[in-house]
Amino acid sequence: MFTALLVGTLLLAQGTDATTSVQNRVEQRIENRVEVRTNVQEVLQEAREARVEARENLRLQLTQIKDERKQQIVESAMERIQSMNDRWVAHWENVLERLAGILDKVEIRADESSLSATDKLSIEALISSARDAIAAASMSVNTQASKVYNIEITDESTLGSNMKAVMAQLRDDTRNVIEDINVARKAVAEVLSALKSMLPTLSS
Repeated sequence: MFTALLVGTLLLAQGTDATTSVQNRVEQRIENRVEVRTNVQEVLQEAREARVEARENLRLQLTQIKDERKQQIVESAMERIQSMNDRWVAHWENVLERLAGILDKVEIRADESSLSATDKLSIEALISSARDAIAAASMSVNTQASKVYNIEITDESTLGSNMKAVMAQLRDDTRNVIEDINVARKAVAEVLSALKSMLPTLSS
């Protein structure tokens, strides 16, 4: 009886250590994400500083355009493009933070559950894959945050086409980031789906 009690106590201690280990990893990841968000903000600030110089260069180039109304339109349009990029970056950061938070909860839930060792390994593999997808998307967001958009001004006749080219570049860039984020979304959805199939009573 004493031996059985001792074994039971040891198993309980091991389970507690495992749960504590998972919670520690989750807490460390949260700290890491705070650092990543801080880095993104620093990148955005550097981009804003670079835009000051870009804005001055733009104004110099715009002196080639005699129509002051067109000058104002171009300058305002470029400001909107940069602001739009900043808003997208902030939105994407929030999306990735939410996805990472979901994985944290799933990891703890799976660890505390009565899943078999095989099922836990399967969930852990899916979680690892999803975290890789989030990391890749985060790198894309960071790259996008650093971008400064410029328009080439040669003469008034090409002003419209050059502006369209800048807008097209922004659309292409944001489309690429969105694709990476959608991959991360899908990976997290697969984790949730797998865990729900293993734990039918899992609450959302």
